[in-house]
Amino acid sequence: MEQLGNELEKVLKAGIGAVATGVEKTKEAIESLAQKGEPLYAQAKDAVNDAAEKIKKAVSESGIADVFSCRPRVESIIADLQEMTQEELDEIRQALEDIYPTRPASREEAPAPEAEETPDEEDSDEE
Repeated sequence: MEQLGNELEKVLKAGIGAVATGVEKTKEAIESLAQKGEPLYAQAKDAVNDAAEKIKKAVSESGIADVFSCRPRVESIIADLQEMTQEELDEIRQALEDIYPTRPASREEAPAPEAEETPDEEDSDEE
């Protein structure tokens, strides 16, 4: 029985040793691969940075960014408005009012609220 216990102990120790060896070998392999990959990583990083700079330069020099700009040119819009008929301008004004309802810029410009008549005031007007 004691011999069976010794054999089980050996198997258990061998298993633990195998795991420890596997961890060590894996760690060594990772370190080795990382060292081999480091120069390639640096080259790839430099290549990406160079490509990005070239693209930025090409875009800025070509003026293509202006084409994709969401902000329209005010001068162009004004020129188009100056060529429109009164009917077209009225349509645009109405569309703008629908999109951006007019609001007073300050309280001073706001129209005074109409005073509602109370029942007492109505009675006094009738008399």
